[in-house]
Amino acid sequence: MKTSMRLCLSCAGLALMLAAPSAILAQDFPNRAIRILVPYPSGGQSDIFTRLIAESLKQQFDKPVIVENRPGAGTTLAANLVAKSPPDGYTLLLAAASATAIAPVTMRSVTFDPRQITPVTLIAKVPYILVASKHFAPNTMAEFLAYAKANPGKVNWATHGMGAAQHLTGEMFRRSAGIDITAIHYQGSTPGTLDMIGGRVDIMFDGAGTGLANVRSGQLKAIAMGSDQRVPGAPALPTWKETGVPLSAYTWYGMFAPLGTPAPVMDKLHAAITAAINGKPYKDRMAQAEGEVPSLSIAKAKKFVDEDAVMWANLIRSLNLKLDQ
Repeated sequence: MKTSMRLCLSCAGLALMLAAPSAILAQDFPNRAIRILVPYPSGGQSDIFTRLIAESLKQQFDKPVIVENRPGAGTTLAANLVAKSPPDGYTLLLAAASATAIAPVTMRSVTFDPRQITPVTLIAKVPYILVASKHFAPNTMAEFLAYAKANPGKVNWATHGMGAAQHLTGEMFRRSAGIDITAIHYQGSTPGTLDMIGGRVDIMFDGAGTGLANVRSGQLKAIAMGSDQRVPGAPALPTWKETGVPLSAYTWYGMFAPLGTPAPVMDKLHAAITAAINGKPYKDRMAQAEGEVPSLSIAKAKKFVDEDAVMWANLIRSLNLKLDQ
């Protein structure tokens, strides 16, 4: 009995000794600058979101928080750099499905393993919107679906690039709606938008923030919103589900850390980032994009990312999509 008790006490003591460095690290964290890598060029929607969070973290921690834009390799250049960084909480990644699910499956040259990073929390969910050229005759979802079914393959739609989340969202829409439409692949959203304004392409599945901005400026027209419910900024615009397509679609962004970052540090980052995204500056900017501010624990964020990866992998396999990059 005494031997067993001594063994238990020894094990407990060992556990405390092993836990002590992590606890001490968390108490001292951060004691220097934090870097957040963004896999997109500066000035875009996700870059703006990240810089608002960085400013809040700077104020909360009273330490520099540096945002670095590292586009490239289907957003996995930045992800690979973070994955290979020390797991101490000082190097973070702004990531989306492109890095965690799509590029590792579709791009042969990518060696990044998404299991090397882990989510701290999600920071945004922005719905897609179906927008159309003003030269395109249909004005409503019913008219669009009827036209597409009567003219298989005739409607063309602009993608942000083959294999991009926006392209795959359009493929999901096409299947859910039971229509045959032709994808025209562009390098990013701007060229496709310009061709749609000029009447050279019919429709696009775009982020709500940029899509609605082009509608409000009179350059494009809105067909329906891909959100679960109507958005506050366009309450008269119906959702896809309301208009006969049983699908909702969002682009999401999350803040990630290298796998192995100590739990106490992750908890401290989660609390600070959660405070940042619930602050007025961030929420005001999110409202402009018709986005949602998620409220997820670390565990729920990981569950979301894992399930999202399975969904994209299944879709990509069904499309037999591979990119030679």
